[in-house]
Amino acid sequence: MERKPFDPAGKHAVITGAGSGIGLALARALADLGGAVLMADVNEDAAASEAEKIRSAGGRAIAMSCDVTSRDQIEALAERA
Repeated sequence: MERKPFDPAGKHAVITGAGSGIGLALARALADLGGAVLMADVNEDAAASEAEKIRSAGGRAIAMSCDVTSRDQIEALAERA
C-alpha cells in the first residue's frame, strides 16, 4: 500500500503551546505548507506575536489564550475553532 504524504494545505489546525517550542515549530510548519492555524497558549502575548509573524509572511494564523488545565478554556478553544 502506497502512503500519500500529509498535505495540510487548505486544512485547519488547533495547536496548543503554540507560543514557543515544539508547538510554535508545528504552527510555523503547517502555515508554511498552506494550513490555517489557531495558536493557543497560556501566554497569549507570545502566541499573538508569533501569529502576526506568520501572517506577515503570508500565512493564516490567529491566536488565543488557553490554559489546557481549565475545562472552560478548552471548551472556549473548541468553540472558537
